[in-house]
Amino acid sequence: MSPEIKLGHGKTLDIVASKYPEVFCGKIRGIHDELVTIQLIHDAKPSSIKKYRDIPETYKEPLKRELKSQVAQGILEKVEDAEETT
Repeated sequence: MSPEIKLGHGKTLDIVASKYPEVFCGKIRGIHDELVTIQLIHDAKPSSIKKYRDIPETYKEPLKRELKSQVAQGILEKVEDAEETT
């Protein structure tokens, strides 16, 4: 029987992590030791299909805490200067 892994990101992800313990070490990790390349068309320009939606005030602080937590864990990386999309 696989060990029960609790990632703290919901029951569904805990079930998947417990089913595949060789992939999950008990926490979500980023990929830092492999080079990842995304090939684009040479003249590709960033674009956006939809306008972003405003986040309700009630959810802003919890979202900020979660984003800060994920940056601290190495899951996300803060981007200071991003190119504007059209």
